[in-house]
Amino acid sequence: MKSRAVFRVPRIKRPRECGFTLVAVVFLITALATLAAFVANISTSQHMTTLLSVQNARAYNAAKSGLEWAIRSATVSNSCGNSNFVLNPPGLSGYSVSVSCSRTAVTEGTTNYVVYLLGSTATAGGAATGDLTSRTIDATVTTATGP
Repeated sequence: MKSRAVFRVPRIKRPRECGFTLVAVVFLITALATLAAFVANISTSQHMTTLLSVQNARAYNAAKSGLEWAIRSATVSNSCGNSNFVLNPPGLSGYSVSVSCSRTAVTEGTTNYVVYLLGSTATAGGAATGDLTSRTIDATVTTATGP
């Protein structure tokens, strides 16, 4: 029998690098999670800003509706008083409107006229829920005719 020569490949000794990849992966996962949380926070902020802008525009229109009602009541019906009502049309439902009116009679020479100081405040939501929206519009209207 022939003897066979067994050759062994010598092992190359490497420096110990155990765990380095684990540290890199943990860092990468942490960085990506932080980035995802930041993007979610920005998205939520933009959503809330848009929502509050829409509610603010609706409150303005509700207050404007109340002011137009007060102007008509003062100039056409010659009535001036404080009123409260809730709007029901689509887009403005849930807004409560408070209208105030004060009347002053004015005499200039031989001309008599009335000056109305009108205010309208529209409110929706609540402070407890964080979505309170309120707008106030004021106007001065007179029954005086031009020169």
